[in-house]
Amino acid sequence: MAETKHTPGPWNLSKPDVESGNTDDYLIWVPAELGRYEIVERVGGQVYDHGTGEYLDYSEVEANAHLIAAAPELYDELEQAARVLDALSVNAVAKNLADSVLPGIRVALAKAKGEAAP
Repeated sequence: MAETKHTPGPWNLSKPDVESGNTDDYLIWVPAELGRYEIVERVGGQVYDHGTGEYLDYSEVEANAHLIAAAPELYDELEQAARVLDALSVNAVAKNLADSVLPGIRVALAKAKGEAAP
């Protein structure tokens, strides 16, 4: 597996919580030493509709937070899928299947690593 530069997963997700004082943001975090945690990312803030003057539903913010929190596992599984498809490419039928999906997988992995697409 290639060496990654991002914070290793799994990443945890905490929802906004009035009791903790974090009322706006979803926190994506990893455990750190001595029972502490390291915040990987904050997702959220209040979504305000200037047209109506109302705060909007958090559903899209929450969905984004879940997707970001899953990123390390998604990346690892995509790398594994690319290796499996490469190995299956010895069979002509499997090679056609692999050739149809591997380019997209490689582009997504390069994007996740901040590299140019292959």
